[in-house]
Amino acid sequence: MLYKTGGVSDANEISYDQFLAMVEEGKIEKVEIQDEKIVITEKSDREKVPGKQYYTGVVDDERLPQILDEAGVQYSK
Repeated sequence: MLYKTGGVSDANEISYDQFLAMVEEGKIEKVEIQDEKIVITEKSDREKVPGKQYYTGVVDDERLPQILDEAGVQYSK
């Protein structure tokens, strides 16, 4: 399933499991939970350069807010 990412033309689709692994590895800076997708911004290794963006499908996972909080990831709905 492919999604447009709100003007982000260089975003890559990843699986939900890959997304969770990146969160656990501390690679994610912020997450935007939309109706049909989750837009993920990776941490940048350079100042003032945005991190790479990815997206995945929305999964009914009640644990996600807690997982993101514990990992220190900013998120919005």
